[in-house]
Amino acid sequence: MTIVPFNLAVLFVLSYLCLGLVNAASSTQELVVHVMPHTHADVGYKKTFEGYFLTEVRPILLSMTHTLLGDKSLRFVWSEVAWLKRWFEGCDSDLDRRAQQDFTQLLSEGRLEIVDGGFSQHDNMVTTVQQQIQNMQHGRQWLLHQFGPVFGRPRYGWHPDSFGFTSWSPTLFALLGSDAYVIDRMNDDLKAQLLAEKCFEFLWHGSQYLSESRAGILVHIINGQWHTGYQSPDGIDWEQDQNPSPAVNSTSVTCIADALVAQLVNRSGAFRHNRLLMPFGNDFRFRHAESQFSNLTRLMHFVNSNQKRYETLFNRSVSMRFSTMHEYFEPVQRSNAALPRIAGSRFLPFYMQGYYSNTAELKQLYQNSLSWLQAAETWLGITTLTMRSSSAGPNLRDLEGVVDAAKSHIALISHHDGVPVTGYSFYSKDCLRRLQEAVAMLQRVLEQVVAMDAEVSSDWRTLKLEDPSSWACLDMGFGQEIRVASASGWSGERLLALPSCLSDVIVTDARGSRLPVQSDRVLQDIGVYNLLVGPIKLEPTSMTSLFVRPAVVTTNSDVFPPKPPVASTLTPETTSLQQSKGILENSRYQVEFSRERGIESVYCKSLGLRVPLKAAFVLHVDEGNVYSFKSKHGSSSEVLIQEFDWTAQIGNVSQKVTLRPRGISLASEVNGLSIADVDLGEIIVTLLETPDDR
Repeated sequence: MTIVPFNLAVLFVLSYLCLGLVNAASSTQELVVHVMPHTHADVGYKKTFEGYFLTEVRPILLSMTHTLLGDKSLRFVWSEVAWLKRWFEGCDSDLDRRAQQDFTQLLSEGRLEIVDGGFSQHDNMVTTVQQQIQNMQHGRQWLLHQFGPVFGRPRYGWHPDSFGFTSWSPTLFALLGSDAYVIDRMNDDLKAQLLAEKCFEFLWHGSQYLSESRAGILVHIINGQWHTGYQSPDGIDWEQDQNPSPAVNSTSVTCIADALVAQLVNRSGAFRHNRLLMPFGNDFRFRHAESQFSNLTRLMHFVNSNQKRYETLFNRSVSMRFSTMHEYFEPVQRSNAALPRIAGSRFLPFYMQGYYSNTAELKQLYQNSLSWLQAAETWLGITTLTMRSSSAGPNLRDLEGVVDAAKSHIALISHHDGVPVTGYSFYSKDCLRRLQEAVAMLQRVLEQVVAMDAEVSSDWRTLKLEDPSSWACLDMGFGQEIRVASASGWSGERLLALPSCLSDVIVTDARGSRLPVQSDRVLQDIGVYNLLVGPIKLEPTSMTSLFVRPAVVTTNSDVFPPKPPVASTLTPETTSLQQSKGILENSRYQVEFSRERGIESVYCKSLGLRVPLKAAFVLHVDEGNVYSFKSKHGSSSEVLIQEFDWTAQIGNVSQKVTLRPRGISLASEVNGLSIADVDLGEIIVTLLETPDDR
């Protein structure tokens, strides 16, 4: 008599009940299951990057390489490059060095495959195109340097845990030369529609500007757990913390195998061919790789040895094999199966309120860090080309190492739990710290590169708002030279934000021509004036000198001479709060605003187009799992605004209006919350009078 564990019996029954997609044709159909072992190693979430590496990722790498080396039938797929860089460059014990050699050998034999190639598995919804490219470039450059062109160029995109996708997502991987792109998470309704139409594999042409041959790519949606498809099927995870699967032995193998095959047959109904990609893994699995592989190997052997059983049970001839992603996609693409086509389209999930707009400080610093990176890389490259043969060569190589370290900090933030801030609070603080360190490192690089200029004979420092010692604090009778480094590849006019202890200064260019300067009053309460200077004409990859000096100079503290005939600093005029309506206007745009509606409209002069606007706010309270992909989840209410107080500052360099909501209330009750729980802050609109600012 065979005793079946209760949880396995329930699993088996439930699997049978879910067979709605099993084809009921009379002839037996073949089903080839490609088992793809992997680990989903977030570069931060419940732990910081370093915490995960020391406690989980390094043990996984050691255990996985050791186990694969002993059995040539086993396979493994690795994704995040950040962990490999940390391991190869930061661990040099005998044990690690041997494992690193084994890792490289397994790559060369095709038993281990690196996919995606990003330094981290980046978010697709909050990150910009520039941020995604920086992440992919940094990861793939390291792979190319470490493993060469054959294994350093991953052929498959792998984003099963990213929270939604845009039309740029497939375009990026198509332009990288990838053969396919694997995804999972999207809105429930869309996913159900694709499932019903057997469209979990399709050709996605995301770009409307590039041809399908250049920007189209095969996309595979994992048909597994509904929103964590990358995890193993039910009942075959022997490292699960709370409820590990029972060991596979002669007593349990039949029940476990039948339940597994039932799930696999069910999953195969989402595809139009006879192959199925079965991810085998989950978050930080394979710390005990021997246990994972040995149990599943016994299970697969039973399935492969009992084909007749599954022809009878499911009308399918089922076979299973360990595979890399290439070993799955290569026969699928060779079969030339007819696949549906999708053009454009955005697979946006609806979930996690605040995902797009929370922690504005981190999101802004992330974007600013890329500007610092571009400037540092550009000027370091120019200096390297001109000074490599000089005595400065060794120092330049050190600076290249600093830039590389800053790149790693920045690329880690693109992670799908990084910039969206869906991880634990201490992890988010670690992201902010890394960005701050990266910016400081890049600023030091720029300062040293500028100091290498033959014309520089004194110390240089970067002007930083958070560092009062760097401000343009001028003594009477003395001036200061400001160098503006443009890393752009084209010429243009820009405004310069100059922090200064003085509100009244004169700024001239290298020819002595005076430039417009306007004081921004926003920062006066912290003892510094933010002076807007320009527009300044900047040439491609150029260094432009400006000269700043006090507007008033005297040697007698009791008598001040009159100001120069032309005002040095133009203080913006402030419009009365009592007016009902107002207009901001520059050479390109006209913004209308009022007490009643806030921002009324924006008029684009070049297009002759007026866009009406309305400031609307909704308070939403999530009721349950924040990782909900449902369009309706929780309760919400519109925030009603009686009117707006506004203040406009009009100057010849910039114009600004600040709108403050007044008399706010909730249209309906939201889980007992009152209007006291709502803080809308201010809405600020700024127009800059510079031709190149869009």
